[in-house]
Amino acid sequence: MRSRFFTQFAARYRTKPFVRAIGLMLISTTAFSGMNIAVRAASQELPSGTLMMLRNILTLGLLMPLVLLQGMALLRTRRLRAHITRSMIGAVGMLTWIYALTIMPINQATALSFTAPLFAILFAVLFLGEKADGARWLGMLVGFGGTLIILNPIGTAFDWRAVMVIAAASLWAVTSILVKSLSNTEPPLRMVFYMNLFMFLFALPIGLTHWQWPTAHGWMLLLVIASCSLIMHFTLATAYGLVPVVTLLPLDFLRLIITAILAYFFFGETSHINTWIGATIIITSAVALARRDAKAVSLPIEEG
Repeated sequence: MRSRFFTQFAARYRTKPFVRAIGLMLISTTAFSGMNIAVRAASQELPSGTLMMLRNILTLGLLMPLVLLQGMALLRTRRLRAHITRSMIGAVGMLTWIYALTIMPINQATALSFTAPLFAILFAVLFLGEKADGARWLGMLVGFGGTLIILNPIGTAFDWRAVMVIAAASLWAVTSILVKSLSNTEPPLRMVFYMNLFMFLFALPIGLTHWQWPTAHGWMLLLVIASCSLIMHFTLATAYGLVPVVTLLPLDFLRLIITAILAYFFFGETSHINTWIGATIIITSAVALARRDAKAVSLPIEEG
């Protein structure tokens, strides 16, 4: 009886891609939040360049069994230049993000990182020639209005260091456009491998220049960062392969909630009301734009 129950449950679960995608998305957002908490903790004893260098070499070590299992033919690509470009831009974005986490509240940084989809839309219009009507421009303006609420430029709480997060988000937007192009021909494992390889090579001279041996605690945090990074990338890629991206986009907001809980538990950080209001406006704007674009190309909003 018990065996039959689990067999039926598994069969029903396999027929529900939407349920699986939500579960994977929850794992991805939790892993991303955990990675940022570990980055903040590790940055208290390691310079940003060294942290990124060791993070990527550890991630490569965790990836190699998967690569060997698939076969070295997996790494053959005709788009090496695109992988390098994506990785270099991503490396600068990662260094900027790591530095931002060391100088400002992690909750505020996470909220501001939600501007990345808005930058992606803006860059697609400016550099890829995509058309933008009045509704799309209005949606982006509303989203950036939420950013201003978080930054509070006319109040005493304004912090210019938040510009670092905006810079990181804009770089992530560029990489997201490149990833979209790469995904047409490259499998996820190949993209993740080359991303970590070239980011490691980029960070190597910086990390060695400011080298500092991690403590045992530091190595543990680096392993957590590398593990969370892998889990985040693969669960996100798998979830997006099951259902349309616009179906899962609202769940990305959970990243702020999970980060807020972890930041309070580990660092005693709390969030200003402006952070929550601004983040809600940014996410609402991004979701509305994504759903509108999906309907325009007749993509289903829900499946399963």
